[in-house]
Amino acid sequence: MNYNQKKVTKFVVITKQRSGSSWLIDLLNSHEDIRAFGEIFLDRPVEVQPWNQNTLPPIRFYEFKTFNSNFRPWITWQYLNMINSWTDKYQAVGFKLMYNHLWHYPEILSKLIFDQYKFIHLIRKNPLDNLLSIQHKKQTGLPHWVGNAEVKLQKVYLNPQFLINNLERHENQIYFARMMLRCLPLPVIQITYEFLYQNCQEALKTLGFFLSINPNSFSKSNFNKIAVGSYRDKIENYEEVKELLSSTRFQSLLD
Repeated sequence: MNYNQKKVTKFVVITKQRSGSSWLIDLLNSHEDIRAFGEIFLDRPVEVQPWNQNTLPPIRFYEFKTFNSNFRPWITWQYLNMINSWTDKYQAVGFKLMYNHLWHYPEILSKLIFDQYKFIHLIRKNPLDNLLSIQHKKQTGLPHWVGNAEVKLQKVYLNPQFLINNLERHENQIYFARMMLRCLPLPVIQITYEFLYQNCQEALKTLGFFLSINPNSFSKSNFNKIAVGSYRDKIENYEEVKELLSSTRFQSLLD
């Protein structure tokens, strides 16, 4: 395949919070032919951090709409036109889109269809890991662990009153996202956090082919996994959670 193409591939990483999307964006940006922005539709200011300094666009939608008098949906489409123009030397340009961003700005989808974006659907199969990641972020105040920074974790307490509902909500969000993506007249690929973690190079090679760029030119990421070890080591009320899940379809999550 000739990877020295002139046509730029436009893509979006669609996902939900705490699914490993910042790590994936960092991995994509390790390729010299890819420019991947972070959450450009996040509705609040963002402090520049070591883990996000290479993912911030020149202007995010939060600032763009402040200085623009147009109304939706035109202002949203105008902003995406600007994103599409920031190609520079890259052969693939994209950004991260959370489920809730699409909920707040549904006009994004029509523009992505019109501009023939490719969709990378990143999911975390184990909803329990997603909940633990949320709690670890609250505990440490760190959204990500990058480089050699020291992170001390304590066991987290999972409220049994809301646990089942939270696990079901995670699965339902992914289910509805899948249903939506199946209806799109566009290329869609699904990748799981678990597969990316266990088979990183294979996953990146697959994404390279999907984005029509050289699949063998990715580098390593500085991101580290914050929570390691067994669930017994991570969950303060492990026995209570285990007993609660034992009578549900979620019992295998602790295996």
